[in-house]
Amino acid sequence: MGNYWKISSSSSSSSKSDEGKIKKKMNTPKGHIVVYVGEEMGRFVIPISFLKIPQFQKLLDESAEVYGFHSPRGGIILPCTKSTFFNVVNFCRCMSGRS
Repeated sequence: MGNYWKISSSSSSSSKSDEGKIKKKMNTPKGHIVVYVGEEMGRFVIPISFLKIPQFQKLLDESAEVYGFHSPRGGIILPCTKSTFFNVVNFCRCMSGRS
């Protein structure tokens, strides 16, 4: 899936060692941000370089209008389908020179 990926969520029946592994996976790499997308609020980690691309900025503007600037999840909620998100991400990858 290129330079962004989905991080799976934890299940409620995890053991303590599994919880530690999940927490470790949930860390966001330096130079990236977390966004939540789609009806199921899939978690995706994307490069911060996408923030300067006008098409991604449009999604951020829509997010601010719909959800405001406070997110209880700790990431940005994008009000679009996963399909739209993937199209914008692919465009951003081309614009930022990422393949």
